[in-house]
Amino acid sequence: METVGQELPPDEQGRGKQSDQPDAQPLTLDQRMAVLSKEMIDLRERMDRFEEDNHRDSWGVRYSRRMAITSNFLLALWVALSRIAMYLRKQKKSRLIGVVVPLGSTKRTRNDFNHLVLETALNAARKSWLFLVASLLLSSHSPLKRQTGLYASTAYSLYLVFFEKFLPLTNYFNIFTNLLYITVAWNSRKPGTSFRNFLKNI
Repeated sequence: METVGQELPPDEQGRGKQSDQPDAQPLTLDQRMAVLSKEMIDLRERMDRFEEDNHRDSWGVRYSRRMAITSNFLLALWVALSRIAMYLRKQKKSRLIGVVVPLGSTKRTRNDFNHLVLETALNAARKSWLFLVASLLLSSHSPLKRQTGLYASTAYSLYLVFFEKFLPLTNYFNIFTNLLYITVAWNSRKPGTSFRNFLKNI
């Protein structure tokens, strides 16, 4: 006797529905290799962008620090030459002529020459030695030495500008290079770096 409209049991209904759906085909080896290759390319591109950003930031810091080192060294040289010229202009012409053209004994002329050279060197170093030391400290690998050179150079340039009125344009440029180095180092810091850690690594 035929059973028209008779429902199947639930387990048989589930098996019927599963048989109607197509089975998920596993990826072939070529497909897996293609997916893996795509992921490797994406990873390589991310690494290249990361290295490019780090290289650009580190290059900017190195370049700005070299500018500060060069500025301090040239300023020390320029201050020394200016002080030598100022000191020699204050000397009497008779003394300079006596040193250049011996008028008395050779021993006395040599002593006068050595004395003049020593006085000139001390006068030249009196206002230039700090910039020379700052350039050496800035080229150091120690963050503490770099900070000391940076702060000493900036403070001394400000002192020469506002209190001594000595070579204002060159001192302003030196202050600018020092601040540029600080600014580039600040912009190149890692996200989340505290100000204290930034000062330690400047």
